[in-house]
Amino acid sequence: MKKSALNMLAKPLAATTTTIAVVCIACLSAVAGPEGGPSKPGAAGPATVENRVTEADLTTISLTPKAAERLAIKTIASREGSLARQRFYGGETMVPPGRAIQLASPFAGTIASIEGNQIPTAGSMLKKGDVILRLHPSVMADREILTPSERIALARAAADFETAQAQAEGDVNAAIVQLEAAKLRLERAQRLREQNATSVKLLDEAKSEHELARTRLDAAKSRASAWRTASQGILADPQLALELVAPFDGVLMDLAVAPGEIIAANAQVARIVSASPLWIRVRAYVGELDELDLQGVVRLGALSGWPEPEMQVVDHIAGPPTADPVSSSVDLYFQVKNEKGTIRPGQRVGVWIPLRESTSGVIVPWSAILYDYHGGAWVYEALQPRQFTRRRIQLESIEGGNALLSRGLRSGASVVTDGAAELFGVEFGAGK
Repeated sequence: MKKSALNMLAKPLAATTTTIAVVCIACLSAVAGPEGGPSKPGAAGPATVENRVTEADLTTISLTPKAAERLAIKTIASREGSLARQRFYGGETMVPPGRAIQLASPFAGTIASIEGNQIPTAGSMLKKGDVILRLHPSVMADREILTPSERIALARAAADFETAQAQAEGDVNAAIVQLEAAKLRLERAQRLREQNATSVKLLDEAKSEHELARTRLDAAKSRASAWRTASQGILADPQLALELVAPFDGVLMDLAVAPGEIIAANAQVARIVSASPLWIRVRAYVGELDELDLQGVVRLGALSGWPEPEMQVVDHIAGPPTADPVSSSVDLYFQVKNEKGTIRPGQRVGVWIPLRESTSGVIVPWSAILYDYHGGAWVYEALQPRQFTRRRIQLESIEGGNALLSRGLRSGASVVTDGAAELFGVEFGAGK
């Protein structure tokens, strides 16, 4: 009985002794170091941190009064507010229906350039009414060679025109001589009247003859000018040439003829497309249509997706109701003005469409936002009159000149609007 009790007391004592031994070994190992020897004071740890600074002092800039005056820094207080959320889509510009036409020859003829000008080349900007080329029609619709009788008739007509033109020129010369003679008689009558050597009646007759001679000269010049114009147009070809003009402002995309070329009726001559306005086709997922505010302000931006403060506003229009069942998308159409021709048909662009719901956050001017090398967005907060710190922000939305921040800046904080780029240069050594 005594032996059994002793055994029961020995087991807890052995367990306690084992635990104490393990703890002692661990303490000795920690003191000895990784190699078993004693640890040396100042030994290198597993990681080394150089130039250690606190997070509060990481982006703090203090300027002297002279430096602050030279940088002309301006600040504005941020505010709490809400802006409409926007969603970015890729779009493709296209020519509106009916604004891309093919010019065709209404009859057979010969292509001729404009007098004093060359035929415009492909890519030329055209205004409404600009003459592209002239088309001289054939004498006969089915051939270009004249028969002997047609040649005789053409020569007779040319002779008649030349005779009439020569007679008109002769009438002009005769009228000039008559006007000079009438002028001399009028001057003589005026001198005699001043000497009281002739009557008033003779002076009036001289004035009438002079006025009549001048009228005859004007009429002769008009007839001569008309015959010259007619001879230049008709003698050059049996019929007047037809001028092909641009029906609207646009771009000459293609020219299929050259000067001197003989073309048949209904031959394609040129292709003109309208450069302004252009349509933008955007494909949107059908499940997102209820979220889009198509009556809001839709803006046109770069395809990169980076928002800009002054993006061009486009108008939503009711285009053809097209959709793609494979991608479950529908086509939305917008119209953009393109007076300068900077946007080309078929160009890929970015479109920012507002959503029906708005988002609340801190609103700051767009000019206060800076981007680093990796695309991160930052603002400079004014801690003191000449002390600034750089804050990383999360940009949520942009509308006009305002930007909505979802985090990174408290409401009421003063941010730098003018001079933020200069502070960025000062911080990284590029400023003065």
